[in-house]
Amino acid sequence: MIQKTLIAICLITFAIISCSVKSDPNWGKSVCECRLSIGLSTNIVTTGSSANIHIRIKNMSSNAIKLNSKPWTAFTITNTFGKSYQLIPIFDTGFVLPFNSNVNAGEVGDWIIRVKFCVYAEPRDYAERGDTVLGVIETGEYEFLPITREIITADKKVCTLTSNSLKVKVVE
Repeated sequence: MIQKTLIAICLITFAIISCSVKSDPNWGKSVCECRLSIGLSTNIVTTGSSANIHIRIKNMSSNAIKLNSKPWTAFTITNTFGKSYQLIPIFDTGFVLPFNSNVNAGEVGDWIIRVKFCVYAEPRDYAERGDTVLGVIETGEYEFLPITREIITADKKVCTLTSNSLKVKVVE
């Protein structure tokens, strides 16, 4: 009886430790005590519709950090055939995009960027893309390629964070 109780306690303790140590698959790797994540408001979108991309930076350090680049630069998705599309952020009226580039110690910075799943530009530097509409994104399975963002730590060290990848399905 005591042996069964001890085994049960050990199993429960192991389960609790396993759950608390389990890494969050939505976050990229930790760099300079910070992690970067991208997420979507929905993982199934209709061609021509828009969705919100959530960019999060988790600051696990004991000092504030500063984002060294704007959070809305370059989002690229690729399909199973390797064709890549660059999603263009929407900055229409009524959609306010506050930009606070600091993330305090122990906090998560969160930015929401709206993108449309109908127009695309061949992947290239976002600043050079202009407003050219080249076509429509075809239906199918896609993956957001990991994004990178630079942060500056309290001691002025520049670190590059890399996000997770993200799957999305585009339907008619």
